[in-house]
Amino acid sequence: QFTLDALVSDLTINQTYQVDIPSGFLVDSNETSYAGTAYTFSVEPAFNKLFTFGRNDYGQLGHGDTVSPVKSPVQIPSNTAWKAGWGEINQDDAYNGAAVKKDGTLWCWGRNSFGAMGINTPSSNPTSAYSSPVQVPGTTWSQVSIGNGMACAIKTDGTLWAWGGGGNGNLGQNDVVSRSSPIQIPGTTWSYVISSGSGAIATKTNGTLWAWGYGATGRLGLNNQTQYSSPTQIPGTTWTDKISVRNTGCFAI
Repeated sequence: QFTLDALVSDLTINQTYQVDIPSGFLVDSNETSYAGTAYTFSVEPAFNKLFTFGRNDYGQLGHGDTVSPVKSPVQIPSNTAWKAGWGEINQDDAYNGAAVKKDGTLWCWGRNSFGAMGINTPSSNPTSAYSSPVQVPGTTWSQVSIGNGMACAIKTDGTLWAWGGGGNGNLGQNDVVSRSSPIQIPGTTWSYVISSGSGAIATKTNGTLWAWGYGATGRLGLNNQTQYSSPTQIPGTTWTDKISVRNTGCFAI
């Protein structure tokens, strides 16, 4: 690999260029000169880069270390194909990070309490921390939300998946079991999901809004303070994907 640095002016998007390397330009340690050659390449738009900053004692910033605090934005390396820029990220968690790349892959990092990273961590080591992004299996992820010790994500086919701590019915499986690998929540028309350490809310493509998990303080919007371990519909059919959830309440438009 080599860079052109200041040898040329800014390149034009979607333009094809040729780089000519003359004979003698490349010489190895034995002073052997290589024949001249040429490369052609096309210029594509810059792909999204992901930066994080703040608390990092569990490697939750994804920098490959636990240096904390980080007071200025630092880029998380893209450790797969160079075209796979970061895409969607959404989280409400002090200890974990998660993001979807534009190639449909899903990555998690940080503290792995309750299997929150979704990488099938053995039960003998349930809280190991990862300071660099680790891929969750699959290549058709479209959106992810990670809360305190749990996560939910949607695939391009509209299926909804959850993993991590299952207490309070957080994973929507009609039980309170924790899981360290993604497990599907019934349904195929999910459009957006937000999770926290106490449950989640999600929308479907038909404009309906659903909630599950810890129900104290009325946070599930179901006119009670009951715990629900399966998605339960909140009245209405014109909800948008602009939703938010916290440990004490939810918000939706």
